[in-house]
Amino acid sequence: MSRKPVLTFVSVVLAAMAVAGWRLDSGAGFPAAGAPAATTVQSSAADQEWYCSVATAVSGGQAAGEIVLANSGRDTLTGTVTVYGNQSQTPAVRAFSLPPWSRAVLGEQPVLTAAFAAATVVFHGGGGAAEQEISGPLGVSVTPCASRPSANWYFATGTTQPGASLVLALFNPFPENALADLSFADSQGPSAPAEFQGIFVPSGGLVTIDVGQHVVQIDDIAATVRVRSGRLVASELQLDAIPSQAGLSLVLGAPAPAGTWYLPDGVEASGVSESLHLYNPAASAAAVSIDLNLARGQAAPFHLSVAGGTEAVVDLARQTRIPHDDPYDIVVKARGAPLVVERTVTAVAPSTRTGTASMLGGPTPVRTWLTGAGGASTSQDEWIDIFDPGHRAATVTLSYLAGGSHPALSGLRRITVPAGGRSALRMGDHIQLADLSVLVSSTVPVVAERDLYQVGSIGISTSLGEPLH
Repeated sequence: MSRKPVLTFVSVVLAAMAVAGWRLDSGAGFPAAGAPAATTVQSSAADQEWYCSVATAVSGGQAAGEIVLANSGRDTLTGTVTVYGNQSQTPAVRAFSLPPWSRAVLGEQPVLTAAFAAATVVFHGGGGAAEQEISGPLGVSVTPCASRPSANWYFATGTTQPGASLVLALFNPFPENALADLSFADSQGPSAPAEFQGIFVPSGGLVTIDVGQHVVQIDDIAATVRVRSGRLVASELQLDAIPSQAGLSLVLGAPAPAGTWYLPDGVEASGVSESLHLYNPAASAAAVSIDLNLARGQAAPFHLSVAGGTEAVVDLARQTRIPHDDPYDIVVKARGAPLVVERTVTAVAPSTRTGTASMLGGPTPVRTWLTGAGGASTSQDEWIDIFDPGHRAATVTLSYLAGGSHPALSGLRRITVPAGGRSALRMGDHIQLADLSVLVSSTVPVVAERDLYQVGSIGISTSLGEPLH
């Protein structure tokens, strides 16, 4: 990777060929030579837009990207996927028609070759959602695509230690140019390297930044992207080729800090290391409480102070108050200043899982969640973890997108999740389906997490689903 931020200006060609079906990257569909070009694709007020901001798009890439599209409604959805590269390529546009209650996949590299790629998804109507899935020799990772840009983006953790690569991606598919400032923080305080101030991201541009070329050998570092002008979407790609900590993770930034964060799943187990990363981007200190609600036992809450402009790490694997093999959910609350909270997991032998994962917590429970990417098969083990943080028990039904219908998963119709409790559900116990999109519908607001484990190979992915309503 370059030692300097890579700036790429690309334009979108408006012509596209409609392609319907489960995969959108097969066959033709590129614009014809000489087709008219414009800076960005324009959409109407009735459209839904999603922004998926980084993956590799070269043969044999370390984080090959696929865009997973899901239609959770009763009407057919049409729309376009536009894939941008960071090397001055003309973006590739794919049009699609997605039947009710169905999903489709677009591989980015088959339609456009670039060191890094990003994508914009436009649905002509409601009920659609998009996720970014990456995969490579270090495993897999899934993260929701952004449904809107933000004036700021926050990341609570990352590492630039030897063997690790940390890439920040700034994506601007909008009509106006953008300027951004980057700053970082660790336990010692904030820093704002001069080379990361006033980064220019042109309209239709994708900027990728190799953080380790400038912020060297830091075990744990948080980051803020402040958009000085224009609009951006920011994601963080972590590649760890460290023997004791191998894996990859893709995290969409948090658009804002919050006073409360929920993480539905956690466990202290042999071979598993789990940490919470608490980033306080404000100037004032935050008084933080961390409550762990165990499935069987009890654990006293943690209390700590996180100074302004710093990041604190709580190593849950080293806490004697947490019983072995007793799963828990986590609630983090901050007073004095809001926080950004991520959880990291590393699994090695004797754990049956192998890999690393990072996931942003959820600040807002909702009644309906959608996980577009996933699968329950001999090669992948999928779990859905549901946490009810309220005072009333939740009645929850899990259904899946079957193409024209969304039947409930066997045994997962109207299950009860107690108030303040959690339910961990293994999809393979209820269905065998390699391409599985799950709808979580609850009578009260809950938080739903999707965990994917590769069977017999490296790979862990943890992330929240897409909150629908």
